[in-house]
Amino acid sequence: MCRNVLSVLLTAVPSCFLPGCVHFPLVLFLCAPLPLLPPSSLPPSLPFLFFHCRYIDWAITTPLLILNLGLLAGEDMVLVAAVMGADVAMIFSGYMGSVALVPTVKWLWFTIGIVVYIPVVIAIVRVFRQTLIDKYTDVDRIELYSKVSLLTIIVWSIYPIVWIFSVGTGGLGVSAESIIYAILDVCAKCVFSFMIVQFNVYESAAPAMAKEYV
Repeated sequence: MCRNVLSVLLTAVPSCFLPGCVHFPLVLFLCAPLPLLPPSSLPPSLPFLFFHCRYIDWAITTPLLILNLGLLAGEDMVLVAAVMGADVAMIFSGYMGSVALVPTVKWLWFTIGIVVYIPVVIAIVRVFRQTLIDKYTDVDRIELYSKVSLLTIIVWSIYPIVWIFSVGTGGLGVSAESIIYAILDVCAKCVFSFMIVQFNVYESAAPAMAKEYV
């Protein structure tokens, strides 16, 4: 029980904690600057600093989400590691596209990121799920995987759309972009982690309860 819960907590807690460290100060700065510090006294590079932290956060937390899905599905760790690597490559491509000054280079990196994202989706939707069905007959586990994987794919697919309208075309301002990303991170990581932790706690406690009545 302890090992099962601990393995999930070690991946779930950073997935919730890091986005909060990145987004909360930035949203607070953009929407309601501290009255004791006038805007003219704040460094103009502060939002850009959090911009870098955002990609660092994604490079750490999104692979942890894939690891959680792999553990839930009982997938081979080598394949899980490969999918995590593809995910990091996707985040790196998005970052390079964001800092690129030439529009052609910017959209080239964006295209590379989308191409790398496709095998991640296939792995989560098909490969991991098939492994889960082959290994387990637990209906609750299969149902949970269906829910969290669907949540992950839907929310993750919104990120590139926000990228297009913010970094890509400049249609979204920094404030709107940051708030949308913060909401997406809460859905993709905090809600995800809560669902995973709840399932593993009850699943781990079930064998002990069953033995008590034998």
